[in-house]
Amino acid sequence: MKLENGLSLIELLVAVTIAGILLGSMLFSSSKLIGTKRTETDRDKFATLIQTSRAAAIHLNHPVILCPDDTTGCGARNSWHRGTIAFADKNHNALYDGDDPIVGSLPRLSSDVEWRSFRNRNYLRFLPTGTTDWQNGHFKFCPQIIDQSALQLVLNAAGRLYYSKDEDGDGIHEDVQGRDLSC
Repeated sequence: MKLENGLSLIELLVAVTIAGILLGSMLFSSSKLIGTKRTETDRDKFATLIQTSRAAAIHLNHPVILCPDDTTGCGARNSWHRGTIAFADKNHNALYDGDDPIVGSLPRLSSDVEWRSFRNRNYLRFLPTGTTDWQNGHFKFCPQIIDQSALQLVLNAAGRLYYSKDEDGDGIHEDVQGRDLSC
């Protein structure tokens, strides 16, 4: 009687199945991590543009408007993900005219961005004092991958930014009232 070394077909199928399951879970985890990092990057770029806009309003001694970018000026209320523009509003009309100096801009983002504020405008105005035009509110960043939590930037009337946090350690950021953020 001769013993053969090797794998049977059933052993090979079991090994391939286990490897497939492990690879699938690894790919899902990595895509979720990539989505989270993209949303964090979008939020951080947006925060930098907000802070730059506020500083420019103080430095230039003119209001600075931050709004969704449209080829003709400020776009629709929640179209921030398509691009964002910040400009010095020298004639105080809250519209981008060709002679308004551009302070900064962002290209298309990979996250959806929702702006909710007091006074409910499609733009954010910083006054030369560095305060907002009574537009305290928040920007919510929603990843385009399903089943991921949202991130939030909270802006107070003084023009200061605050990042949402995961206070209870469950992996989901909460708003200022402690409710889980969702998209």
